[in-house]
Amino acid sequence: LHPVTNTSVLLIRTSAESPCPARGYEYQWYRSCKRIDDKAGCESESGEDASHGSSFNVEGWYALSGATYAAFQPSATDIGHRIRCVITVDPTQTSGLSSSENGDMSDEETFQVVCELPFAVVADSGLFNAARQSFSGPNGGVFANLKGRGNAEGRMFRLQIMSAEQGSRMIIFQTSGTTAEPIHNIQQPILAASAIAAPSEPKVFELIFPAGLPASAVMVQALCNDDGRFLLRSPNRVSRESLLLSLGIANYCGEPADLTIATSLFPQTPPGVEILVDTYQRSKHTEDRVEGDIGVRSVQVVSPVREEDGESETTGKVPNKMIGGWLTPLALSPKTPSTDAVGTAEADARFQVLEDELRSKIDRLFAKEKTCADLQRRVTAAESAKKRNDEKLKAV
Repeated sequence: LHPVTNTSVLLIRTSAESPCPARGYEYQWYRSCKRIDDKAGCESESGEDASHGSSFNVEGWYALSGATYAAFQPSATDIGHRIRCVITVDPTQTSGLSSSENGDMSDEETFQVVCELPFAVVADSGLFNAARQSFSGPNGGVFANLKGRGNAEGRMFRLQIMSAEQGSRMIIFQTSGTTAEPIHNIQQPILAASAIAAPSEPKVFELIFPAGLPASAVMVQALCNDDGRFLLRSPNRVSRESLLLSLGIANYCGEPADLTIATSLFPQTPPGVEILVDTYQRSKHTEDRVEGDIGVRSVQVVSPVREEDGESETTGKVPNKMIGGWLTPLALSPKTPSTDAVGTAEADARFQVLEDELRSKIDRLFAKEKTCADLQRRVTAAESAKKRNDEKLKAV
């Protein structure tokens, strides 16, 4: 099995060769959650090894805001959690059908198909190990070039994250050029801060403060939105994921030896989200049933397998393939596109070409982001060394 990490891209397709039609398909991605007694550093919700477990011990799901496309990329906040996509299919709008087929389907009601990963998301091992190494020094992890959003729009910030027995310690600096000034008393760091990654914006995240802010953090409070969230944008996705991993590791309250790439670093459910109880019936076969006002055609438990693998332990047949890191689940539509729909076939072929180009560009972009993140870490380390040398010279 190929593990799904916070650098993977999941893609819903009608088959390994064909994308979903442009019309008639709506998507909503969900993350699993525990409704009560969330604790930092808990095991993944599958209750088993996150990369191979197949248990369905999940107490609820909540919709990921903005994650309404056929493609989705998990973040560090999804590690240790399960991911699913609910596809709503309107047969009357589905393109690629002949007139006779369209007539056959015109009386069909809208139905849903649920594609779900059978195991939890795990951390990218390279980013995870780099985040752990950042706490080997006295200054912890330092993340610069963060742009403020919301009430903090137009400002630049730098975060210093350190670990402590009771959770993370954070100091927020406002930067201008090469100077950085803390916006609260550094002797009163912000304790046990957490974060929420924007599911549809790869650089954006929000800091939340479950333990509250120290008395000196009046400026931080003023820069937060009305709901108490501090909105920030990283230079690139890799730097965001590195920051989130560092923050999650700093908040980890278990034994260091138990911390793995499968550990849920953000087990708490974000405040204000609506938790949905899982009422879908999982089956290896298609079932017609009613879920509210919409029929549920089937729940497909998708399992990434190697292209050369013959069978999957989940379904007995190869339900999907991993092609360049893109997940392609089982067919979603009960009908097959007509061979005489020439215009649709051409559009699908063009879509496939564009999809391949996008996949290639994402790979190149990710490589560039890694290079940029490495350079930024070196710059931050050089700035810290220069600051220490300047302090030593002043002391002399």
